[in-house]
Amino acid sequence: KDGIVVWIPCEQILFGGNEIRNLNGWIGNIGDASLDKWSETARNIKNEYGSAMIVVPGHGKYGNSELIDYTIKLYEPYKKDSSINSTDSFLEPNFMTNEDFYIKAESDSTQNGKQILSDAIVIAQDSTKYVKIESPQIVYQPDKKSIDSDYGRLRIYDKIENKGKLRTDISFKKLTVYKEADSVGLRVILKETKK
Repeated sequence: KDGIVVWIPCEQILFGGNEIRNLNGWIGNIGDASLDKWSETARNIKNEYGSAMIVVPGHGKYGNSELIDYTIKLYEPYKKDSSINSTDSFLEPNFMTNEDFYIKAESDSTQNGKQILSDAIVIAQDSTKYVKIESPQIVYQPDKKSIDSDYGRLRIYDKIENKGKLRTDISFKKLTVYKEADSVGLRVILKETKK
């Protein structure tokens, strides 16, 4: 609701703000976003300003109208008619959101700058996949944008090609997930799987 784009017709430049994502960027902070309307809004922007020669996103490198197409595809899975089950999406209402991960926990505490989450579910994503981690204890380090867990369950879903199809479902012993730059995305490191 607070998004705004600016069009300079004589220069054919579109300032997309946070509505338009940088190429291969992730979804960003969506705490007050209408996810089910985002791709539709981006499609409306394309209909009006698709002739833009330069598109400047809210974060990351500028590009051309390809950034609008990327944004449409990025948020398409959040539409209400998406094939992703709502319990495995970000649409579940009781997830806490921040710019890196979506967190649901029975309790949490802080020790040495680390957030200790008990009976937690954490969801993260990049441009190609959703990652859902369930564990009795997860350590979240905001400064490193990382999640560590000693054991639990990991599910990875395809994002664009198969729209929510489960790709990986395993139990693990030792897992690290962290976010790099928008352009690099999400890293999932399985240190040990459970047989």
